[in-house]
Amino acid sequence: MEEKIINMNQFLGAAQGDQEHMLGKFLYFSLANLLVDKDELSSLCESMGIPYTGSTRLSLGDAFRSATGDIRERVPVTVDGETNIYLAYCRDNKRTAGVFSRELVKETLNRETNRYEKLANISCGKNDGMFRCDNLVLDDAVDVQFCCRDFCRLMTGSRWAFVLSEVP
Repeated sequence: MEEKIINMNQFLGAAQGDQEHMLGKFLYFSLANLLVDKDELSSLCESMGIPYTGSTRLSLGDAFRSATGDIRERVPVTVDGETNIYLAYCRDNKRTAGVFSRELVKETLNRETNRYEKLANISCGKNDGMFRCDNLVLDDAVDVQFCCRDFCRLMTGSRWAFVLSEVP
């Protein structure tokens, strides 16, 4: 099992004003990019006698934005001694009522200007919770199907169901 303890004995904290939730505020602002499993955090807090009031369910929109935001690929490709670097990630798409939507894009890095290509739509119905990866464009550098499967894996981890459609 991986060691999950941070030695905090060299840290010093000072507070003014509302001191009631100081430990939570300290951890929130100090470890903002750290993800902790909710069940483990709840168990740890309970064992130390600290009340835990964390949400038990991520909203559909937060889960969707988190899952699509975690899709990031950096792909260097060398052909005839020249290396091109491609980035694949999701960005906001046109807003449509009733649908969360982002697009998977491939960015080709260049000295002058970067080029962007749309590789897929990733969407979710706000009312029915149906997730879709569609309009996929097969690409030599970026594994678009893998990115869509990764999205589905991330959504499954957030306890939401999904539907993967139109994957070649």
